[in-house]
Amino acid sequence: LPGMSGYDVCEAIRKAGNEVPVLMLSARTLSEDRTRGFDVGANQYMAKPFDLDELLSRVKNLLQLQRLQLSNRSPGQPPCSSSPTTPLWVEVDGDRS
Repeated sequence: LPGMSGYDVCEAIRKAGNEVPVLMLSARTLSEDRTRGFDVGANQYMAKPFDLDELLSRVKNLLQLQRLQLSNRSPGQPPCSSSPTTPLWVEVDGDRS
């Protein structure tokens, strides 16, 4: 991401109160990279190379959890500021391999 890391983007999303599901897909495989991703608010973190079926399963799971959370809101509680069916994809290192 030019000018901003994926960690910064995710952190900004969460600070703005946005509950959109975030899956970080990165070539970074160290434990501290995954930990940092979760610490800034990512729901999932996958390292490259990845299995497409696993990625699709994780996305489906994120969307199911988002729908469940939205359906369990109290009356009058404001909805999250994101669409429950639109996950946000963030690459933390810009490596598209």
